[in-house]
Amino acid sequence: MPSTNAPSPTMKDAPPALAGRHEPVQDRSKETVDRILAMTATLLDEVGIEGFNTNLLAERTGVLIRTVYRYFPNKYAVIVALTKRLAIQWDAMMSDYYCKLADPLSDWREVIRNSNRQWLQRARSVPGALSVLQAMNATPELQQLHFQIFEDMSRKLASVLAARGVRQPPQKLLAIARTLTAATNSRTDVYLQLKGREAEEFWQEVGLSEERYLAQYLTDPPRPSTRARVRKSGSRPRKGQ
Repeated sequence: MPSTNAPSPTMKDAPPALAGRHEPVQDRSKETVDRILAMTATLLDEVGIEGFNTNLLAERTGVLIRTVYRYFPNKYAVIVALTKRLAIQWDAMMSDYYCKLADPLSDWREVIRNSNRQWLQRARSVPGALSVLQAMNATPELQQLHFQIFEDMSRKLASVLAARGVRQPPQKLLAIARTLTAATNSRTDVYLQLKGREAEEFWQEVGLSEERYLAQYLTDPPRPSTRARVRKSGSRPRKGQ
């Protein structure tokens, strides 16, 4: 199976106001930061970014407020740290999709449909994941980080399309990948605002639009010949075949 040879997503340093103050070194400090970030995910799911603040975070984590400020200058810096951790998990979620889509013998439509279903299932299973996505889409303080993640995903997808054999200039491949990544981000954001059957029908319709768009650039895998199908089934063709 072709390899994309694309590096895992890396993000530039956050602006000073959103960067952590101290990187934990000792095991106890690392454990404290882990607890703070785990509770951040829980609180974002419970109260959203509007209700999230450092006082509530300290109280629910069971630490003093100055402990939170020792590592993070404000609530957005905490969310940035959580997002960077989640980005690693998101990349792991997408690695199987990238690998299968890069294979020119794979059914790309089926690969995309399965990936879309699995993406929501996996994202729902990770505490804070969907809440962070909503926060990044709606919060000016997090837009730079959101764009960095967007660019990382787009460049990796462009490498996948090249590995599959899409014959387009590099800038065109990147434009296609950005279009697909932006559609996924927007679709997820709208999906989270809808409920029940409305949400599912919306998700399916956008998926169909994605397939029609990609059909301009991706070719279907070659179908096996009659002789190959007969050989695989173990039967002999009749005369005249």
